[in-house]
Amino acid sequence: MATSVPPIETLPPTSGLSEVERVVDTFVAPSKTFTDIRRSSAWWLPFLISLVLSICFGFALEKKVGWEQVMENQMQNHPAQQAQLDKLTPEQRAQRASISIIIYRVFSYGFSIFGLIVVAIVAGILMLVYNFGFGAQALYKQYFASYMYAGLPGVLKGLLIIVLVFAGGGEKFNIENPIGTNPGFYFATGSIPAALHYLLTSIDFFSIWTAVLIALGLSIVCGVSRNKSYAAIFGLWGLVVLFGVARAAIFG
Repeated sequence: MATSVPPIETLPPTSGLSEVERVVDTFVAPSKTFTDIRRSSAWWLPFLISLVLSICFGFALEKKVGWEQVMENQMQNHPAQQAQLDKLTPEQRAQRASISIIIYRVFSYGFSIFGLIVVAIVAGILMLVYNFGFGAQALYKQYFASYMYAGLPGVLKGLLIIVLVFAGGGEKFNIENPIGTNPGFYFATGSIPAALHYLLTSIDFFSIWTAVLIALGLSIVCGVSRNKSYAAIFGLWGLVVLFGVARAAIFG
């Protein structure tokens, strides 16, 4: 006897991806993740992952490097700040060091929280560009979720940094540029002009990967051509880099 097949209109609707599937697909099939964001703009799992990672990152620095060493390394990378510090009295230097250590500790453990603020701001900027510039009609929460998932390559970078620290690579740890995923990492401070060093540091593998995912994701979520989306995202990225290069050229 032939099995009866229900008519198409009676078939149950296709369910969306789970949060775990979304995270995995961001790396192996990103189009699926961003297509699913049009159905649901949930972003709790990427945030949870980044929260756990930031706690592990802070723990690694505290136990394997030490906040005093982190601060000392930063001073070596910023001679102008070191020169200002040398002008202070011992008491003032001790007070400045205590404040710096608190800042490093709070920033390291709470990186994911500060990251949410950045995502909130960037999502608003992207909404202005795509909704007003390209006529898209995506919601703010969709921009927010797209950026959260597009930032997942940073999780891999964070894991590599933690492994590096626990493997004993923390003696000269540079919290601003901790791992050699960009050309700037391989030039010592002062060996090349500060503006060039900033430019080389900006050409980071994980930053470019994230930018590609943002452009791809928003082209899907917003229904914009990929060429326009890539032009918009890398144009914005170029402006940010240009601002940083100019700042480095002026202030060193």
